[in-house]
Amino acid sequence: MGFLHKLLLIGSALSAVYISQLFLKNPPIPQFKDQWWGEGQPRIQDESIKPFKIKVSDEVCHATVTFQHFDCIYKFHALKI
Repeated sequence: MGFLHKLLLIGSALSAVYISQLFLKNPPIPQFKDQWWGEGQPRIQDESIKPFKIKVSDEVCHATVTFQHFDCIYKFHALKI
């Protein structure tokens, strides 16, 4: 390999490293003062944990399970090919 080729290769590698460092570095973390972000005037937050239930009909649950079953079968057959 000629001298110019080596020089071009080294220059390209150094440029790639510089550009990747320039674009991939983490931005500084913004500093926010303690302020109210909600609607209206600041008020006391309710931080208690309350129980809840999610109701899902049998039809929706069965449709989800059926879809996942066929999706797994499709992926299995796609891998066998």
